Amino acid sequence: MSDTALPVASAPQRPTLHLHAFRHYVSPHIFAKHFSASHGKHESAMLAASGVAGLLWDRLGASYTFYAGAAFCAVAIAGLALRPHDAV
Repeated sequence: MSDTALPVASAPQRPTLHLHAFRHYVSPHIFAKHFSASHGKHESAMLAASGVAGLLWDRLGASYTFYAGAAFCAVAIAGLALRPHDAV
């Protein structure tokens, strides 16, 4: 028996594409429009989350706000765990 370890096969790594990688392939106007739309969606989600957190804090107290945050994190982790592995 040999003491050398056998190589382990791994899945090929997909290249990570960032939004800035596309700026060389599209016109500056299209890039800026998509970039601002992307930021607008994120900012709208943050505004809604802040509003919900503020309401929970005012109505139910600090502990319920943190429990709700933990519940949202658990749902997000479960969603990531249950998604198809070939999804980006």
